[in-house]
Amino acid sequence: MTREPKLARYTIRRDAFGWSIIDAMTGQVACRDNVTLSGLSAEDADDLADGLSWLARRDQERLDDGRG
Repeated sequence: MTREPKLARYTIRRDAFGWSIIDAMTGQVACRDNVTLSGLSAEDADDLADGLSWLARRDQERLDDGRG
């Protein structure tokens, strides 16, 4: 069985003070532990978006496999 390729859940977008991490499901700036993820350097935003997307994929795969 082949699985559909996974799209990134989190992306980055330029903001007034740097870069924000955007939740692609909601279109809103992402928050983690009550911290709004905005005003970041491009490199930090890109790394964080990649990590958050990886975690979201892992969590979804666990739910899909019944291990959630």
